[in-house]
Amino acid sequence: MTGLIIGSGLAFAYQSTHYALWFVLIAWCALMLANHHCASFWGRLRLWFTAGFGFYGTSLWWVRDYLHGEYGEAIWIQYVLWPVLILILAASFLLPPLLTHHLSVKRTFFVLPFFLTLLDMAREHTDFSFAWLNPGLLVLDVGFSGWLSAIGSFGGAFLVYGIASLSAFAIIRLLQFHITMLLILSMGSLALWVGNSLLTTPKIDSETISVRLIHGDFSDEEKRSKGRVITRVEQFTALSLGAGAPSLVIWPESTLSVAYQDVDKWIAPSFEALARAGTTALYGGLFRNGQHLHNVIFQSRDAKPVYYKQHPVPFGEARPPWFRQLFQSLPLSRGQDLVSGLHSSAFLSIGDSTVTLAICYDAFQSDVFSRSLRDISSGVLVLLGDVAWTHTLWVKRFLLRLAQVRAAEVGKPLLYSTNQGFTAFIDSQGRVVAHKTPKAHTAALDVDVPISLSQTRYTTWGSDWLGWLFLGVIMTTLLVPRQRFAQTRFIFKSE
Repeated sequence: MTGLIIGSGLAFAYQSTHYALWFVLIAWCALMLANHHCASFWGRLRLWFTAGFGFYGTSLWWVRDYLHGEYGEAIWIQYVLWPVLILILAASFLLPPLLTHHLSVKRTFFVLPFFLTLLDMAREHTDFSFAWLNPGLLVLDVGFSGWLSAIGSFGGAFLVYGIASLSAFAIIRLLQFHITMLLILSMGSLALWVGNSLLTTPKIDSETISVRLIHGDFSDEEKRSKGRVITRVEQFTALSLGAGAPSLVIWPESTLSVAYQDVDKWIAPSFEALARAGTTALYGGLFRNGQHLHNVIFQSRDAKPVYYKQHPVPFGEARPPWFRQLFQSLPLSRGQDLVSGLHSSAFLSIGDSTVTLAICYDAFQSDVFSRSLRDISSGVLVLLGDVAWTHTLWVKRFLLRLAQVRAAEVGKPLLYSTNQGFTAFIDSQGRVVAHKTPKAHTAALDVDVPISLSQTRYTTWGSDWLGWLFLGVIMTTLLVPRQRFAQTRFIFKSE
């Protein structure tokens, strides 16, 4: 029961608007304290598993409705697939007590932050990937864009886990009247703030471009109608050509929610009007390539996509191979799975500027922008999204936070155009400069975007080195005998 309460509390902590980071710290600290006071090995396993079940069961409750919408009449999906996913994700919480079973108290508190961060990094590369729930995304709420630009969201997660572990250890020591732990916590906090100030470098931008973001409010039910798609394109075109129209406009991900080939001849007049006005539109849609269906980004009237989505949503847009084999008669609502475009170029030249592109779930991958920016210098990020599949406001807000973190990591302004989400212009430090809320009707948002060509440390280094470092620390902690540490301390003390 303790684990279930802590796990559910941790899930609700992520949903907080202003104090999420502090609540998450308290929840992780409570879990580590409960782990310390749990006497038996099986008790620790139950504690962590129920915490994982409470965490994922609460934070991913909305996935039930999402799966139901994607699989049509297969209502049993809500009662079979969803619990299986939650159980698999909760089972990953069993790894920390298994790892630390034979470790001393000090070594347990020392190694947990390294292992929990490595576990978050591993989840990103699985079919059960909900890596957006890692606590590193929350450090931007306290202005730590400097740390994000150096060590990314996974490095931020390590800071959160580290503070929680140190706090739990301090509480134990305070009960034994070791007041010096307060000094350690204070000095550590000061070091974090000073480090963030040193890592946050002011951006000097010499050029700006004017962009118009189109915010959509069409529902999931409207996406399957060709007539609604044609009307939508005409409406977006009228907004794009309104007073003071800039040369670049950006439409949401599901603008063409049916295959481009199915509506091509009816939407052609709208794009011809944009061409006559000298306006380029970037918009998301579906593209049929032979028997394959892709989620892509188009550039105005160009029939060939300029970008292919690299990471379709597992179970929602693309079923894993093992799942397709087990349930061959269970198609998705669109009739077929989306195919990823792993070798797609992420760059597009617009006049004298180069923009880096991504679509919705691509941004769940920590290196979606940094990987591309190591090869080509780009000044602006463009992310297209569609959040009409959920009515849960905190999910929409958290996806906006995810976009903010991606901008802060690579130090580039980001343009985020969504349907029923938070359409926003985010600056190079991850701050929202202008936005439309999910409740806003279809509208245009005009912004002047500074071009930033500088590279951050995270862009250059990525996060792979963190993973190898953490793995090395974990292996050293596990393999070096406890007596060796004791002997080392004795030698130093004798000298």
